Amino acid sequence: MKCIAVIMTLLVAAYAERKCNQICPRIYAPICGHDGKTYDSDCALKSESCLSQKPIVQVYDGECDPKGDCNLACNKIYAPVCGSDKNLYSNECVLRQAACKQKKAIIVVQRALKKDDCKSCSILCTREYNPVCGSDGKTYATECVMKSIACMNEKAIIAVSNGPCKDK
Repeated sequence: MKCIAVIMTLLVAAYAERKCNQICPRIYAPICGHDGKTYDSDCALKSESCLSQKPIVQVYDGECDPKGDCNLACNKIYAPVCGSDKNLYSNECVLRQAACKQKKAIIVVQRALKKDDCKSCSILCTREYNPVCGSDGKTYATECVMKSIACMNEKAIIAVSNGPCKDK
């Protein structure tokens, strides 16, 4: 039984490897993910997100605080956004701060004027076809469609690459 589990793990890893064959340049430009881990670059974060099929949201540029503190210096400019958790945030920085503190993937799904904008998920997307591969391994017609579905399902999905997901 243990042997079967090991084989299944290797098969899943091999499948994910084929699907997420993202080659990242060897440039160190660290960013901090909502999970408290420092990633070498935006590309490395997206690659890890694709391999794990879990959204990892960048909360700020630079290495994560070793103590796990989420001390983002957010300005007081009111530029409201709706999060994938259907909450209204006063600006994108405040949303990222919440994601960091809660260790929860939260993405901006749309700009907002009032709180009700976030509850309805009434996001208007164009009919263009500009596919993106989501962190859930699914291809979406546009990033807007992906964010709309993220809002409806109250979960974060990030675009891990432009174009359709590979090897479906």
